[in-house]
Amino acid sequence: MLDPLTGPGAMTLDPLRIIEVLIASRLPTAFHLGGNQAWGGRRDGDVPGSINPMAHGLPTAQEMATDTSDQSALDAEITQDTPQAIAQDPVQGTAQHPVQDAAASPAIALTIGGSDSGGGAGIQADLKTFTALQVHGCSALSCVTAQNTRGVSRVDALPPEALTAQIDTVLSDLPVAALKTGMLLNRGLIEATARALAPLAIPKLIDPVMVSRAGAVLLEPEAIQAYRDHLLPLADLLTPNLHEARLLSGLPIASAADVERAAAALRKQGVAAVLVKGGGLAALRGRDYLLVGEEPGRWLVGPVIDTPHTHGSGCTLGAAITAHRARGLALADAVVAAKTYVEGGLRHALAIGGGQGPLCHWHPLL
Repeated sequence: MLDPLTGPGAMTLDPLRIIEVLIASRLPTAFHLGGNQAWGGRRDGDVPGSINPMAHGLPTAQEMATDTSDQSALDAEITQDTPQAIAQDPVQGTAQHPVQDAAASPAIALTIGGSDSGGGAGIQADLKTFTALQVHGCSALSCVTAQNTRGVSRVDALPPEALTAQIDTVLSDLPVAALKTGMLLNRGLIEATARALAPLAIPKLIDPVMVSRAGAVLLEPEAIQAYRDHLLPLADLLTPNLHEARLLSGLPIASAADVERAAAALRKQGVAAVLVKGGGLAALRGRDYLLVGEEPGRWLVGPVIDTPHTHGSGCTLGAAITAHRARGLALADAVVAAKTYVEGGLRHALAIGGGQGPLCHWHPLL
């Protein structure tokens, strides 16, 4: 199978320049990269200010992906580094969907998760991502961690009632357009979060923070079943890393084919869509597997950024997807755009502290 990212005519653009163009456009209401999958019942035609990438000679979300119908071709390509980029012109708006002033009514997103005192991951990374993508960020803390670039030395969970109060207070006043969850340490916090999220008809990204990419366990053992019972059925998109996909699916993962089987198993547990992050395997670096509903799965391919400073990359990816969803992008488009944002952050990662530094969130300004 011809891979549109590696085959003849593949488009290679600088992701940093792409984001500069988006920022220079003064917060377009939305930009659209093709595809017909949207969260919350929204169709592509309902996205304000959307434009057709084909009219500009740009790749669609489908062209950014590889169809898994030919597994042998995928396996043959799996170790290749393939650049990926997104380009888009500023949205000019139409009579039906005029571009709005960014200061008048910005999109609002909510993050629910743990605090990282070192500022590299968790709530801190999420809020930095929201700001960089011109979305107003709200937060609800589930727990407080004492950590730095070297690791986590202490975790204190907040009472479930405190988490519920934060979520309810935000939602009672602010029109949150999309949300994500991160670290939810125990069953009580998971159940409280599920009760608060169940009535909401907005995109919900569930990042099941259970095990770090390095293998450190970040939740209590009984919480795994609570995720399956309460949060997975609410997820418009589940974004596990390989360790978390293994725990939630109950299947071993050692290859691209294993990733696909695990994603299918998670879909059967009631998740609307799954994005399995492949960075935990050397052969899958830069590759993430997206499975949406009954559609064929696809491998989203990006360049491999050679840096040891990747702290918070998973949180940042989920936050970037959520920010783009809050601004009206369809699911596949939001995922592809978020991957580009993360790639820019990794290219300019911060070599701070004595351990694994975080992504740079002001890279669009460099």
